[in-house]
Amino acid sequence: MAERPSFVIEDQSEVIAFLEGRLAPARRIDTHGAVVFLGKDLAYKLKRSVKFPYMDFSTAEARGRMCRAEIEVNRRMAPEIYLGVAPVRRAAGKLVLGEIDDAPDDAGQTPLWHEAQETPETQMLRQRDATSIRRLVSALAEPFRETFVLREIHNLSYREIADIIEAPVGTVMSRLARARAMLRSAWLAEEEQPK
Repeated sequence: MAERPSFVIEDQSEVIAFLEGRLAPARRIDTHGAVVFLGKDLAYKLKRSVKFPYMDFSTAEARGRMCRAEIEVNRRMAPEIYLGVAPVRRAAGKLVLGEIDDAPDDAGQTPLWHEAQETPETQMLRQRDATSIRRLVSALAEPFRETFVLREIHNLSYREIADIIEAPVGTVMSRLARARAMLRSAWLAEEEQPK
C-alpha cells in the first residue's frame, strides 16, 4: 500500500466506497479538497480530510463547518440547487448516510460568512441606483442600448448578439465597449451633480 501524502490527515477510502455504493453516481470528480458524486438528479460533495496552509479540513468538525458555510453562501443564489448537509455516520458498525440537514449544529460557532441585514438606508440607495441605471441605459442610442441589454441583461455571447443584430462580432464588441463607456461617463457626471 502506498504511503499517504503528508497533507492527507485521515484515510477516507471506506467512506468513499460506501458513498459510491449507496449513491451509484453516474460520474465521480476528485479534487484536492473534495470528492463530488454526480447522480441523475442530485450531487453530493464529500470534503476530504486534508490540511494545507490555506485549507484545514483535518477534523470532521472543520469539514462540517465548511459544508454548512458553503451551503449558507450558495443557497442565497441557488436555493433549489444547494439543499443542505447530510452526514455520514457509523451506526451498529455500519456506515449510514443521514438525512439532509441532519448534521449536528455547532452552537456558539461564528459562521465563516455573514452578511449584515440590509438597512432601510441601503435599500433606498440600492433602489435609487437601480432607477438611475435603468434611466441611463434607456437614454443610450438604440444600437448601443440593444447590444448592452443583450449582453449584460440577457447574458448572450458576442456571437449570439451578432446573429441577432445581423452585424459582425467586432461591431458587437465595439458597441458594447462604447455603451459601457457612455454609461460610466453618464453615471459619474450624475454623481458629481449636487443633490
